[in-house]
Amino acid sequence: MNDLVTLTNKLLEENGLSAKKSFGQNFLTNSQILDKIFESIDFENITNIVEIGPGLGFLTERLIALEKKLTVIEADRDMVNILKNRFIGLDIIEGDCRKVDYNRFDKKTTLFIGNLPYNITKDILEIFINFPSPTQFSFMVQKEVGDKLKYKEGNKTNCALGAFMALKGAFYSEVNVPRSSFTPAPKVESIFLNYKAINSVDIQNYKKLKQLFIHPNKTVQNNLKPLNINFPEDYKNLLSLRPHQLKINDIDKLLTLI
Repeated sequence: MNDLVTLTNKLLEENGLSAKKSFGQNFLTNSQILDKIFESIDFENITNIVEIGPGLGFLTERLIALEKKLTVIEADRDMVNILKNRFIGLDIIEGDCRKVDYNRFDKKTTLFIGNLPYNITKDILEIFINFPSPTQFSFMVQKEVGDKLKYKEGNKTNCALGAFMALKGAFYSEVNVPRSSFTPAPKVESIFLNYKAINSVDIQNYKKLKQLFIHPNKTVQNNLKPLNINFPEDYKNLLSLRPHQLKINDIDKLLTLI
């Protein structure tokens, strides 16, 4: 048994706790994977870090060592108490990360990072994409979801959120995380993604993209039909495609008329 698994069991046992399904708790206890994740992140020009869902604080401990301003957001009061005991003086926001006022953080110099609860991943990412550029965030998600977010022309799993993120910025590195890296082990594989939002893109375009991708197996023309748009002749080739077949430049072109 590795040291982090032992420490996890010790911390939980000392506090009479176990991992809570209601909070989607699966603690990352593979130190080698933690090292890879830490090394994959670009901390240049970052002065503030906001960690979402720190749990028992294994990544938190590494972030503290950077000597940057660190704030953690934790919904589980039991975890909050453990964090307070482990890290004296740590800035902790107790509550639902979806209800936090993120205006208190300078988006240009803040890294938002976390092992996102898989049942609310989309909710959290939709908050992040509302942030003005430049913004940087790094997050653990279910691998299947991560693959959808990495927009690639022709990929049948392409989605509106992935397309919007591709318009706004780019993923710059990733770490695959097997199920065995967690205690308890989840039922799915995971991936840690690092993303930088560089471009300024109106959030209204995300709503338009939702319409564009509303029926993945229908053509662009069928999906956009409710909008009653008269497209120019040179758009005909794009309208005959299915959403996942579009290039990002094609999507950008369509958005100018939607």
